[in-house]
Amino acid sequence: MTPVYSFLAALAMFAGFVAFVSGPVRKSPQRGTNVGIAVLAWCGGIFLGLGLHVSASPLETFLQVLPASGTLLVACLALEASARGRTRTATKWLIFGYFAHGLWDLVIHVGPFPVSMADMAQTAWYSPFCLTYDWAVALFYLTRLTKHNLED
Repeated sequence: MTPVYSFLAALAMFAGFVAFVSGPVRKSPQRGTNVGIAVLAWCGGIFLGLGLHVSASPLETFLQVLPASGTLLVACLALEASARGRTRTATKWLIFGYFAHGLWDLVIHVGPFPVSMADMAQTAWYSPFCLTYDWAVALFYLTRLTKHNLED
């Protein structure tokens, strides 16, 4: 898959995410936030597992496990805020988490620290796909935060 198709596939996946979050859960902003928290935690968990299982060196393990753990931490902070009924705060954590996860993909897989794990566990389409999806979701929640009066 070329980067252009990766970008288009990520936008299609994002459209499905928006349809799911905006449709049935429109009446409950907290449910929409909780879906985003679950997906963010899944992203962190996948990379935690890959980092521990596939990395070829201690440096690569560190470069995968640390940001993955950070993603899980942000998801936990968002979940804690959501559990307390602080949907606005949870949404802010989601915006930060998705933006940071996309930035991590940009730096670790495209930028100055490309690790061989990217060659072993992922294909060329992965980075543009994940970066596009993460930042599209971050923008979705940012728009939602500014357009809707989410309570805290």
